[in-house]
Amino acid sequence: DISSLFITTAAMGALTEEVIFEVRLDSPTGTNIGEATFKQGPQSTDQKGPSYSPLMVPITGTADGKMHTLFITSKTKSGGDLGTFIIAGITFNAK
Repeated sequence: DISSLFITTAAMGALTEEVIFEVRLDSPTGTNIGEATFKQGPQSTDQKGPSYSPLMVPITGTADGKMHTLFITSKTKSGGDLGTFIIAGITFNAK
């Protein structure tokens, strides 16, 4: 059983929008069991490499005792383009 996901994001420069992450069961349109909105903090104007930021996504679904495939989807809050923005790492936190 998973209680949350700790996502490490990486961006090259400032993001123009907030990003909504969803954790879904068995397909990209499956049951939504977790959601969080990422808002980038202040960025240095002279930064040479990527900027790493954390995001905690709580899992709200109930366990059914079956194995599932998890899909992590993302979209901008207003539908715009972000530029270079990636998931650099994920940690699954047990209940």
